[in-house]
Amino acid sequence: MHPRHVPFLVFVLLAACGEVGQKDGGCPEGTEPCGDECIDTGTDPRHCGACGSQCQLAANSTPGCVDGDCVLECHEGWHDLDGDYLTGCEYECDYQGEIDACNGIDDDCDGTVDNFDVDTCPQGEEVPCTTTCGTTGTGTCTDGCRPPEPEDCTPPDETCNGIDDDCDTVADQAFG
Repeated sequence: MHPRHVPFLVFVLLAACGEVGQKDGGCPEGTEPCGDECIDTGTDPRHCGACGSQCQLAANSTPGCVDGDCVLECHEGWHDLDGDYLTGCEYECDYQGEIDACNGIDDDCDGTVDNFDVDTCPQGEEVPCTTTCGTTGTGTCTDGCRPPEPEDCTPPDETCNGIDDDCDTVADQAFG
């Protein structure tokens, strides 16, 4: 080959093969041409999953794109409880940690105040409890998120059932 044809041959080879790390269309690997830009449609909320597929704005959040799917990035103090993209981050809550404290506040921002195991209750709420005579009455949940003690549990009204419902030591006295 004549030396003056070498630059032409190099130009033809580069044009035909593209630069290293680029695919057809001249965009780097992992991106694709969207208009005049090379875009990663797996992470770009303006082109999420495909060119021109823009993630919509939603309440109290910034749109994001993960693996080609639109996601919500909630603003500080806001949470997405219902999982519905269209409602955005609808729940305002100051996250304190993964475990709720018994304080009348939703510390873990899961939508439930002071949620614990079955032996606990929301502080200050009226809850069922066991009376001193063993019937089911009502009382106020303690500051420790526990049902009231039997002596603090208000007995139910007496019913005609052969049991001393109201803890006055007489069964069915109103029906005698």
